[in-house]
Amino acid sequence: MPAGDERRGRVYAGLGLFFGLWAQLLSPVVIAAASGEAADSYLAALQARAKAQHLADHPYWHRLLHYRPDWLGSGVTSTVVSPWFFASPRGRHDPRAELRATLRAFFVRSPRPPRNEPAQCLWAARYAWLDSRLHFDLQRLPRQDCPALTKWLQVLNVASVAVVFPTAYLNSPASMFGHTFLRLDAHGQDRSQRLLAYAVNYAADTNERNGVLFAIKGIFGGYAGRYGLYPYYDKVKQYARIENRDLWSYRLNLDAEEIRRLLLHLWELKGAGQPYLFFTRNCSRELLTLLGVARPRLHLAERFDFYTIPTDTLRALTAQPGLVSNVSYRPSRRTELVYHYRQLSAPGRRVARALASGRLNPRAAALQALSDRARARALQVAYVLEQYRFVAGELPRSQAAPRARRILLARSQVPVTAPVFTPPPRPAVAPDAGHGTARIAVGLEVEKGRGDLFLRLRPAYHDLLDPPGGYQAGAQINFLDIGLAYRPGEGVRFRDAKLIDIVSISPRTELFSPISWQVATGVRRAPAAPLFSAHPGHVGYYLQGGPGLAYGRQSKLVGYGFLLGSLDANPGLTNALRPGVGLSLGVLSYPGAHWSLLAELGGLGYAATANRYYLWSRLGLQWQLARNHGLRLRLAHEATERGGWNRLSLGYRFYF
Repeated sequence: MPAGDERRGRVYAGLGLFFGLWAQLLSPVVIAAASGEAADSYLAALQARAKAQHLADHPYWHRLLHYRPDWLGSGVTSTVVSPWFFASPRGRHDPRAELRATLRAFFVRSPRPPRNEPAQCLWAARYAWLDSRLHFDLQRLPRQDCPALTKWLQVLNVASVAVVFPTAYLNSPASMFGHTFLRLDAHGQDRSQRLLAYAVNYAADTNERNGVLFAIKGIFGGYAGRYGLYPYYDKVKQYARIENRDLWSYRLNLDAEEIRRLLLHLWELKGAGQPYLFFTRNCSRELLTLLGVARPRLHLAERFDFYTIPTDTLRALTAQPGLVSNVSYRPSRRTELVYHYRQLSAPGRRVARALASGRLNPRAAALQALSDRARARALQVAYVLEQYRFVAGELPRSQAAPRARRILLARSQVPVTAPVFTPPPRPAVAPDAGHGTARIAVGLEVEKGRGDLFLRLRPAYHDLLDPPGGYQAGAQINFLDIGLAYRPGEGVRFRDAKLIDIVSISPRTELFSPISWQVATGVRRAPAAPLFSAHPGHVGYYLQGGPGLAYGRQSKLVGYGFLLGSLDANPGLTNALRPGVGLSLGVLSYPGAHWSLLAELGGLGYAATANRYYLWSRLGLQWQLARNHGLRLRLAHEATERGGWNRLSLGYRFYF
């Protein structure tokens, strides 16, 4: 080969090696650029298809993002306030921007706060739904691994879902109307293993101990609401063992795909905050939104935009054909204790109370004199009663623990292992089968020979003369009860508005010594008769309430008495501000399946005023025509120093 050709060959080889090395160095960049261009191209195609299908306006997209129409109808706003819940900075108010940004985020593998997961995992329900509508090409948009989500789903292993309703609890403002949460039952769990399930609870995120402040902030949205996942036995302990609330479970007919949609959305909501409002955005309303994601054809949450009462949501669930497959009942510790105590003989009751209070040693002759079965019963009741008092704070641990050990040791030595008690029966009326919580009342009222037509509107909830089935016995909660009257020649006039009217009549027994109480506040006119002044038409504020005692059988006949304090602030009074003190005595009875009776005598005394007292006697009787229809008769006599007068009222009640 000539020397020149050889030199040219070496030069060409060197150039080839040089360009080959640069090609290897630049190829990842070129490939990445090409991949980026391909991803951008596919993203643009997905966004275009989503726009063509109007997915940003789809009701299900709005459910996933919790959008609600603005007050003026100008747009929508998500109830979720956590910024990380949205892919777009404008996502809380702009469904289209959020959908476009969400699709873009699905192409990114880098983790996102707050759980350091890529978008496909963080927003798993959104990914699944958009995939079902756009049919992602896994070659151009690869599915990413979500190990945390996968493990979470495996641990839950959910086979079925139930809505659980702990009954009303008057001592907590957040639970006066009851509460609902979800129970997630795993594959292979039977009824005996139900406590091992998980519970999904939505509640206000707060450690507030002040009940008044808690109620005020809860009413006006001062707390963030969040979903939490807990062992079901913790919730049973809280509601059935500590707060002594019966539990009702409504098993739902959800298939595997519906359950998966619910769980994926619950994963998305983990840690997300929403404004919590007692009467609207509460536990029951938010659980309905979860069920609407699980089963898109359900439109239950939309029915409760103005206010939400748990028992109303139960009625909405059971009204859906085939949605609820089974309703079950778990009595509270108190319900069990009372029912078991009634099964004891008189000597057994005395022994059980003495053992629980520490006045009797488990080796005492009074206990040994009982038969084996009676002794086992007395010891079991004594133990539960002692634990009840410990949980209620009536016994210090230093006394409760050794006393409980002695009782359990004595019980273990009794040769009776079979169940010694029959369980409490299920109440005849389930919470969803009671009367509707809203009520309209119309009728005629006659006073001093003159008649008024009256109309009362009450959005919630239950009073003592309403049929008791499905409600807490002896408890009354009237919320925003408004009264109007019409008299020929005078037209329609406002009578009163009860902002809140609560009565808790809790009979005292050999086992328990509760304090009954009542409180009512609102605005009302001075009475039509000259009760306080010659100007009965003025509207003023009032507040009345106080503690009391009650005795009897809750479901049959209860007698009660209350000490009362009252305050009227009314420009029509001789003194614009009038405090008073007094008492009331009454009887509450349910003499038949369709009858309710309330009779009461009472009086208030006033100092340094023109009228020094106000006395009343009242009788109320309601006949329940059907579940949501009733007739009510009221008779009353009222008196002051200026004289007395009678009042008769007959009206029809419709519940809905």
